Amino acid sequence: MKRFASLFLAALLAFSLASCAEQSPAAPDDSSDPGDDSSAAEPIVMKYATSQADDSMYGQCAFMFEELVEKYSNGTIDVQVFNNGQLGSERDIVEQVGFGTIEAGIAASGNIVTFIPDLQIFAMPYLITDLDKAYELLDGDVGRALLDQFEDLGMYSYHFYVNGWRQFTNAAFPLEHPSDLNGLKMRCMENDAYIAIYQALGATPSAMSITDFQTAARQGTVDGHDNALVNIYSQKTYEVQPYITLANFTWDPSCVVFNKSFIDSLTPEQQEAIKKAEWEVCQWDREYTETYDEELIAEMKDKGVTFVEDVDIAEWQDATASVYDQFADQLPQDILEAFRSIQ
Repeated sequence: MKRFASLFLAALLAFSLASCAEQSPAAPDDSSDPGDDSSAAEPIVMKYATSQADDSMYGQCAFMFEELVEKYSNGTIDVQVFNNGQLGSERDIVEQVGFGTIEAGIAASGNIVTFIPDLQIFAMPYLITDLDKAYELLDGDVGRALLDQFEDLGMYSYHFYVNGWRQFTNAAFPLEHPSDLNGLKMRCMENDAYIAIYQALGATPSAMSITDFQTAARQGTVDGHDNALVNIYSQKTYEVQPYITLANFTWDPSCVVFNKSFIDSLTPEQQEAIKKAEWEVCQWDREYTETYDEELIAEMKDKGVTFVEDVDIAEWQDATASVYDQFADQLPQDILEAFRSIQ
């Protein structure tokens, strides 16, 4: 764990220094009038919440965002990070951002389809297979059409973040074929599409927050779940569920959301500081999510975890294909076709 964390933080620092070298913020003007109260104004507090651990991908994103915003705003914004689900589940976090109880947070699209139903598109199994092409869509008109919907809920969201492919874990034995899930009790996100995926695989889905799952997994009341490798590692799920199947069955991006009234209340310079920091963190997240999967697999193998790596993807695609028919009337067809066109 320490080895992974140190590598993670070293990469974080290197990325931050490189970004700052390209465009350093202007030095404060020391010639300001000492009697000017504005120079001594208290910084604006910005609470940023995640449901994940400090050394998870999104936990590290939160810390990097804190560092960059405070730098680019010349200390006029004080970002306070709340990781580890301190402020609730991802759905709770998004609700609080919408209400203005907190100013920012991150949540997986699969956990917030109740707010933006069109985000259900990312829960479709094996929809995304080419990440470079997917980023082109997400950073273009397709992504904008989805993210702009947050404004109707009193929030802004600027880009999609990634957490990696979702993989299956199990406590008892390797899941080599879809039929191996038959009869297993599997935790899933509180999302109808994920429930349907497990039902198609013959499993019994149990929808719950990731925090509740951690307790259930250690009590042995669920057999497995799905998650990105970085979360499986940082949450130490592998300790109680030491079998991981690299099925790459969904790629579920996340959204950093900001309270709209809070952002609108800031000066143009402060808004730009937040947007600049957010985009730099997003780029870092995308780059290192991909490169760290191999590192994580090696780390967990050293800890005795068994991986199913030779997966017949076509077999899993066939087993979950019925989910598309089940949700045909609920998916934005133009966006669905855009993603299918890059497969």
